[in-house]
Amino acid sequence: MGSPQENLPAYPDWPVPAAELERARHFLASVPPTATVALACHGDADGLSSCAIAVRALAGRTSGKVVPLPAGPGEHAHSDTMRTKIRETGAAALLVFDMGSRGTAIIPQLPTLVIDHHVPDGAPDGAVLINAHEADPEISTSLLTRALFRGEEDDGKADWLALIGAVGDLGADRSWLRPLLRPWGKTNLTSAAAIVNAARRSSAHRPEAALAALLEADTPRDIVSGATPAARKLHAMRDEVRRETERCSKTAPRFSGKTALIEFSSPCLVHSLVATRWARRLTKQIVIAANLNYTKGHVHFSVRSQAEADLRAWLRERGEGIDSNNFAQGHPRATGGILTHGQYQRLRRNLGFGAPH
Repeated sequence: MGSPQENLPAYPDWPVPAAELERARHFLASVPPTATVALACHGDADGLSSCAIAVRALAGRTSGKVVPLPAGPGEHAHSDTMRTKIRETGAAALLVFDMGSRGTAIIPQLPTLVIDHHVPDGAPDGAVLINAHEADPEISTSLLTRALFRGEEDDGKADWLALIGAVGDLGADRSWLRPLLRPWGKTNLTSAAAIVNAARRSSAHRPEAALAALLEADTPRDIVSGATPAARKLHAMRDEVRRETERCSKTAPRFSGKTALIEFSSPCLVHSLVATRWARRLTKQIVIAANLNYTKGHVHFSVRSQAEADLRAWLRERGEGIDSNNFAQGHPRATGGILTHGQYQRLRRNLGFGAPH
């Protein structure tokens, strides 16, 4: 299938401060052409699409190694395990995509560029931060990455990569986004985003397979149809995620005031999908879906609601006694956390729930 690039509407003038883009481009220009560059990214469609755009762009400007590092279960840029992975690459520069922003250094003395669209909790010491959380219209990290690397290649692939990330994070129904989706097909892009996301949600947790599928494909349709070896692997993962989402969504919620709590155990990362499903049904509630045993010793949970505008603030107000860097992160309308079992039990008590079943 040929590229529909010639039919693409012009990308909007993304509402990112020119000074931020200029600082980020200056950072990229300062990286030696023979240097190893590590690319740490979130394992969802937005993070992986951003990483894929950067892999292709950097391949055209450096003779050094470009090492993608998709996040493992529960990992973020500041995790000890991720820091170890970064150090082991021997990288002379680090790019971080869609993993949030905190006020401490990731790897001290390592030149770092953070590209993100979440509400920042500070900028890592010594890093260059480019952030689109105040952009109007709201844009994804992948669209921000596309703006940063615009001009690096002209085959149209970076455009649809960016759109897969945008659809995965923002949905496909934003009025300004619809004309950009049309040349590639809205259904192709939404299906491709779901398939890419399945890699990190599956029990195998293979975001690197999704990144390979994005890099192998010529169009989003290649991913949807399973036209490449990497894409075919993702289809089996998507089927497992569908089954687990259905199973866990059958769990009956418990109620405390306006809060609905759904607790289950699954080897798949489906708590956000379960929370979203129940929030559509319980339109006046704040829904918390908690996976009690996704990773050893921790509870992973998502908070969704159609009744509360700022879920981060709502959750933080109920976080008394909880000291965790993985609490109330994300967006005002999509938040959650990763807590130890002890911290989670404290949160349950703060929310008015008694002992678990």
